[in-house]
Amino acid sequence: MNQAPKAGRPEKRPPRPLAVGSEYSLFYSSAIYIDAGNIHKFSAVFPGLNRIK
Repeated sequence: MNQAPKAGRPEKRPPRPLAVGSEYSLFYSSAIYIDAGNIHKFSAVFPGLNRIK
């Protein structure tokens, strides 16, 4: 599995290192869990939320 260079489109969600992935998922869940009403605010930090929303 080769990591493709970031082309500026984080839609495919390229494989991230375990450490970064864990931290990403943790904050990702916390952000939604704590501020479910302010998801639009996190959409800037997490481009993936734009699709989920």
